[in-house]
Amino acid sequence: DRQFDEAGKAIAKALELAPNSVPCLLAAAKIQEAQNNLLAAIETNTKLATIDRRYRTEHLKKVAQIETRLGRREKALQAGRDVLASAPGNPDAHEFFAQLCFQLGAIDEGLETLRRQVRANPSDPRGLMTLANALAEQFRTDEAIELFWRAFEKGDDVDAKLGVVQRLAELY
Repeated sequence: DRQFDEAGKAIAKALELAPNSVPCLLAAAKIQEAQNNLLAAIETNTKLATIDRRYRTEHLKKVAQIETRLGRREKALQAGRDVLASAPGNPDAHEFFAQLCFQLGAIDEGLETLRRQVRANPSDPRGLMTLANALAEQFRTDEAIELFWRAFEKGDDVDAKLGVVQRLAELY
């Protein structure tokens, strides 16, 4: 009912009774963010990342997003690096961190992250396409074209190849 003050009081009491309860901490983080108490939301999500190992990357992503909203660039990038460290083989973690880097102006670090993803799994056309698109957005056309051709060669179906051809035509 958007009664955030009452919700905040209720969740504070719940956390007194069960300070490490994942459902209580999740609710607290959402309420804190809704109340625009972003520092407390960062602290709660950081605690969740420690306690709730199963969803660690999601909690760390939330920390990075809130740090970005606060304009704390270095802390946001560090949280993004923590996301990578918690899921080193996950392509989604690499893409999240790369997008965070692009958003915060760390273009080279974002591109290097995507390059590492491609080196780790060179047969994945999705990774090639992500890196090629990022390079194209940064006006690094020659490298983007090379990667699009590699993605074209690895594509299995006609629709995927047509999408690559469209991007190649735009770049040429």
